[in-house]
Amino acid sequence: MNFRRALGFTLIEMLIVLLILSIVIGAILVSPRQGNPYDDLKIESNRLRQYTQAAVEYAMLSGSAIGLSLIQDETEKATGYRWWGWDIEKETWVTLSKKKRWEDYSFPQGLFLTSHSEELFKKTDETEDEDIFNENSDESEEEKPKIGIIFFSNGLMTPASLTFSLKNNEELYELNLDTDGVVPLHEINNTQ
Repeated sequence: MNFRRALGFTLIEMLIVLLILSIVIGAILVSPRQGNPYDDLKIESNRLRQYTQAAVEYAMLSGSAIGLSLIQDETEKATGYRWWGWDIEKETWVTLSKKKRWEDYSFPQGLFLTSHSEELFKKTDETEDEDIFNENSDESEEEKPKIGIIFFSNGLMTPASLTFSLKNNEELYELNLDTDGVVPLHEINNTQ
């Protein structure tokens, strides 16, 4: 009898091919690669944009304002950010850093955030809107947060213009974010 072998692959052949592909893909993903500094800026800006969208939703669901302040180093450059919630009963800002999702965040080494909005991130005694702090509060001036962006329970936020900066090999990379208070933070005029 003359038997012809069926056309196609056996299960063993397919498993061997899948094993080889998974090893190659794993090697590519794990291998160190030369990162583009602009990619680092994109990652950080995307993280902040996702958190700001979550802050809008959190403020709407909780019925209370959420605030964002910058963590600055001695050169007044922002090296991270902190989230705040408005305590309606105490009429003051309280840090949300004890909640896992809203922990303080620090940028990778060499990356900074600056604000181009004149009113953003100033001390509260320099702003015109003093009612965001309770005058009877036992907090000292240094403990009062410098809230830069407020996310209101109606889905709006304060307008903001921010720039992520990264200096790499004497070259400065920047990525700009902007919001008018209605449209979420988005990239503007960014060139690679």
